[in-house]
Amino acid sequence: MHTLIQDLRYGARMLAKNPGLTLVIVLSLAIGIGANTAIFSVTSTLLLKPLPYPHPDRLAILWLRSPGIGIPQDWPSRGQYHDIKTQNHVFEDTAIAIGDEYILTGLSKAIKVACYPCWAQSRCWAASLQRTKTGRASWTRWC
Repeated sequence: MHTLIQDLRYGARMLAKNPGLTLVIVLSLAIGIGANTAIFSVTSTLLLKPLPYPHPDRLAILWLRSPGIGIPQDWPSRGQYHDIKTQNHVFEDTAIAIGDEYILTGLSKAIKVACYPCWAQSRCWAASLQRTKTGRASWTRWC
């Protein structure tokens, strides 16, 4: 134990002797830990936690493609969605949503919340009941 304490004191003296090197070491550790935390958070959210819907493995996103005008992926318009819904013979149900961000304020600090207002009433959106940080339940806005 005495040797460990002696080694720690020696290491502290060497770090104090070279403040530039100490700064580089601390910044390198901070960047490495921050990057590792960010990568784990994204991986955990996207790959490890299930989606907040029943049967999330059965959800699909339909994109429209217009390569002639340089649009590889695009959301359908309301008219295009109506055509998809009326000519659908594959999907059990369909809905259309466009995401946006809003500022939620209350008794505590304001936070940015991603919101997906629903354009067309659908049974799958009934599952989007979510709990807010304050404990109140909020439904996705119906059209």
